[in-house]
Amino acid sequence: MMENQPTIEQHNSTSQCLYLSSSGERCTRPAYEDGFCDRHGKSTTWLSGNQMPRKLAALLIGLAVIWPILQDLWNAVRHLFH
Repeated sequence: MMENQPTIEQHNSTSQCLYLSSSGERCTRPAYEDGFCDRHGKSTTWLSGNQMPRKLAALLIGLAVIWPILQDLWNAVRHLFH
């Protein structure tokens, strides 16, 4: 049996993109059904646009938080084998 194929989403003529810039201004492009335009929608990757510095900062902060735990674990493993 053939599965339903996804269709191309149509622009919703009554709404704007829900994306807010860092200054609080709203995007003026028309939105798809998910509420976002082509530029700010689900097709954007995690390393695109203004999100890259935030994602990188979150990764570095997360690494800094777990670093002492990893160091203690490494020292315990080294101590077992000596």
